[in-house]
Amino acid sequence: MRSFNLLFFFLLSFTALGQKDSTVIQLDSLVKNVELKSKDTSKVFLKTLAKTFGFQPYEPDEKPKIAFVRSLFLPGWGQYTNRDYWKMGLVYGAAGAGWYFGAHTNNIRYQKYLGHYSRATLLSRGLVFYEGTTITSTNAVPSAGFEFFLSNDADNSTFYLQDTEGNQFVLLAQNGEVDGFVEDYYIAQSTENDDVVGAFSTATFKSAKDQYRRWRDASIIGFAAGWLFFALEANVAAHLKSFDVSDDISWRVSPAGPETFGMHASGVKVAFSFK
Repeated sequence: MRSFNLLFFFLLSFTALGQKDSTVIQLDSLVKNVELKSKDTSKVFLKTLAKTFGFQPYEPDEKPKIAFVRSLFLPGWGQYTNRDYWKMGLVYGAAGAGWYFGAHTNNIRYQKYLGHYSRATLLSRGLVFYEGTTITSTNAVPSAGFEFFLSNDADNSTFYLQDTEGNQFVLLAQNGEVDGFVEDYYIAQSTENDDVVGAFSTATFKSAKDQYRRWRDASIIGFAAGWLFFALEANVAAHLKSFDVSDDISWRVSPAGPETFGMHASGVKVAFSFK
């Protein structure tokens, strides 16, 4: 009986050791499979890029993918790949109009009102000085008692200060040392211009700059969405061009026995093949 127990424990230990070795082998195989898959993924990516830029030919069934990737690199390239040349005019027309009237124009207006807001803010910070005075905080133009005006031109680009007595000043941007620190500041130069619009406040300029910034950012997002839309359009168009719309529809019937609650059931499977 004692010999039988020793034999039993020996076999049990050998079985556990075999299972451990089997587990190690399975883990090693899994690691190798993961490494192979990662290498295959990089190869597929490089091969796709080579086909996208024409270094390698692509198969007809790869055309939707190539058209999509090309459109991501350059709007209209996917339509060119599909030989939808008339669509390229729509792509570049929509992209050009969206960029110019959206992102570009709103960014110009944002930068303009950001500059006006900066001037108004620097006045409140004591960084505006009358022309001809020493640039120190003791000679700063007081922030109280002034109103802000803009030139009455197409861009309202020139910024004016006007005091309670009607004296006008135009601000000239400067950069230099103020009380030991290098700062951006403005020189208030006396001027006269009756053709102005206003008065405005700091809050008005802040509201305007924030509004045009939001419109600019929304235009950029819309431009990116349009870019993606035309890439998807190129992909779908390529699929439709290669889609077989002939009347040749094949079908076959085969037995099927799905497993339900551990039991097999009889059935029939019908498969259609569109060729």
